Amino acid sequence: MKKTFLFFFLAGISTVLFSATALAAGATIDTSNVGKGIVTVSLTDFTGKTIKAQVEKGSEKYNYTLTKSPVNLPLQMGTGEYKITVLEAIGGDKYKPIASVPVNAGSIDEKALYTASIPIVEYSVSTTAIPAFKTVTSQKTTDKDKLDAVYSEVVNSISYDLNKAANVKSDYVPNIDSVYTAKKGICYDYAALVGGAMRSQGIPTRLVMGYVPEISEYHAWNEILINGDWISVDATYDSQVVKAGKTYKMEKDKSKTKVVKKY
Repeated sequence: MKKTFLFFFLAGISTVLFSATALAAGATIDTSNVGKGIVTVSLTDFTGKTIKAQVEKGSEKYNYTLTKSPVNLPLQMGTGEYKITVLEAIGGDKYKPIASVPVNAGSIDEKALYTASIPIVEYSVSTTAIPAFKTVTSQKTTDKDKLDAVYSEVVNSISYDLNKAANVKSDYVPNIDSVYTAKKGICYDYAALVGGAMRSQGIPTRLVMGYVPEISEYHAWNEILINGDWISVDATYDSQVVKAGKTYKMEKDKSKTKVVKKY
């Protein structure tokens, strides 16, 4: 995965603040579920132009391209003051704000936050992958057993797609069903697939991006809450271990990873 993956710069943007549920130029921002770590954006006027949303807290920003409505945006930067802005393309790489709200997240339910269906871990519309994973875990009773079953299925059935990795666009977002059906993908696909499978079963799971010691390039993997601890797993790496005829150790040393983004 290239370092520029999912990052873009929005220059010269000014914003206007609206009420808790803001309506402006075809977009609404619902903040009624802030305690669950999400805000919901709905588009009321599809103009055919590219629409993006920006979640900002201090100097940190997360940006999303909106391809459906409504969509849940996570507040994964902890408690405090956020600003949520919806932007519409006006030509080239320039955007104008069409709705914006301030959000005060006094407390966040991490279980709700990391089990939500969000743009890059979009499991709620799955008709193939998620039902299949629920079948895989149907006889499992603990979160750890469910993780073992899902993880084994992913690392043994999904192959790394070198051609896709060489040609992936900077705004690419995985489709869980497409990856599951194709049986191949890049690190982002592996992490989205594991994330969707686990979140859909109520097990808090993060998709994280950054650097791990085994891989030199910008990478994506997962952190999963098991028995009160966030453990680090890397399905992309372990799928290569399996294909080399070796045995993988699922839990990685989290202290050796460098997380740049988390979802």
